Amino acid sequence: MSNRSPASGFWNYVAECVRLLYWSYFKPFTFERWLREIHPELKPRDNPFDKRAEFRTNPRLYCYAEQVWWVTAVVPMFTVLLLALVYILISGESFNWFKSCVFLVGYFIGRVLDRGSNKNRVVIFLVIAHNIFSAVQFLSGVAFGVVGRVAVSVAFGVVVGASLNVVGGVAFAVALTVFFGVAFGLEVNVAGSVAVGVVFGLVLGLALNVALNVALNVAVNVAGSVAVGVVFGVVFGVVFGVAVGVVFGVAFGVAWILGMLRVYFWLPELLWILTLFLLSRNGKQVNCLRYLPPRFDELIILPLPFMDVMIVEAYRKNPIAARETINYLISSTNQQKVAAQAISGIAVDILNRCQRLSDIVEIANQLAWIPSPPPKELGVVLPQSLDITQNVRASEEATSPYRKYELLNIPITALRQLGQSLALTKDARAAVSFGNTAQSWLTILETAQHTLNEQAQQSKEIRQRLYCW
Repeated sequence: MSNRSPASGFWNYVAECVRLLYWSYFKPFTFERWLREIHPELKPRDNPFDKRAEFRTNPRLYCYAEQVWWVTAVVPMFTVLLLALVYILISGESFNWFKSCVFLVGYFIGRVLDRGSNKNRVVIFLVIAHNIFSAVQFLSGVAFGVVGRVAVSVAFGVVVGASLNVVGGVAFAVALTVFFGVAFGLEVNVAGSVAVGVVFGLVLGLALNVALNVALNVAVNVAGSVAVGVVFGVVFGVVFGVAVGVVFGVAFGVAWILGMLRVYFWLPELLWILTLFLLSRNGKQVNCLRYLPPRFDELIILPLPFMDVMIVEAYRKNPIAARETINYLISSTNQQKVAAQAISGIAVDILNRCQRLSDIVEIANQLAWIPSPPPKELGVVLPQSLDITQNVRASEEATSPYRKYELLNIPITALRQLGQSLALTKDARAAVSFGNTAQSWLTILETAQHTLNEQAQQSKEIRQRLYCW
């Protein structure tokens, strides 16, 4: 029997709803994996009420559906309230609370109807809304002006609330409702002012465009998502500019593009990574890895500095933690490029730290965890380096100094050829990084070969060979 009080149970439920909303915007890869545990066919953009037949046999699915409903029904209302207050403070203009609230009431009614079992409910609501719009347009006299506008707002809210989960997930539903909730409250007579253009654009940038960015990043690659977002931002910016004013349109388009690039989140993340980097200078690189921005935001579009550097430095003290961070970046974020740079940096660092022949022999074991094929930053240099280490190992396993001396000719020749190819490459970074490695290894092998030559000359084997001649 559980000793949990009703109050603690309620706040635990609220915390789960907040986590659901957070995952929708910032951790879609984690969200998608979690949904597969609940139902193998469930996607973040699916309406869980479409699987209501399985609620009895799958309590977690039923709980998730309830949480989705509460998040999409309640969060937009509080968000619209907050944004309306910010709008009033920034612009000094009035906000039409009545029209905004009427729309939100209609939206809430639509969310309630969405819990029903009628699969044709969206089509029915659209037909009803169309009839209401037509009637209001026909009866647009003074006597029906207020009533007509209220009817339109309610009907539109019902349609949005009843259909959102059919066409999008939690993030899209919340963002689109916030957009319409704020749009209904803005007064038309001030729509062309600078303040309205900026605030309205920021609403879209922070809400609707972030949600679209999340949805597109899950479905396609990052470049495609940003490209689509920029195109939409330019197109809609021009449309709104023609309709309500140039300033408004420009602010709208700029805010949309900034939203697609997630600049509003990137700025604090940039400050955060700079702070972490400064803290890591005190020898706490390993501890800082768990607080890297991708741990909290899996969809960072713009680059953040120093992440690969911190991973490379942490690898020297704790290889397990550094490799876990790299695996996380590859499998749970869109930071594959950072992971590749970190892998390349670690490989170069390990290769450069070789000081003895035995260090070169152990390279293959130390780099065995690097995925195959290796990142393009390592090019063909890493495979060639691993081949050289295998040849050095073969020399070490030989039974006599003279045989070891002979076998070292193979990796020495390969290193000279590698150095020449790096000198001719157009990749300056690879030339510097691996060029120094090749020269350092060549010095180590030539020194070892000279020592082996002296040992061989003092052994019976060399005298026997000379005798045979």
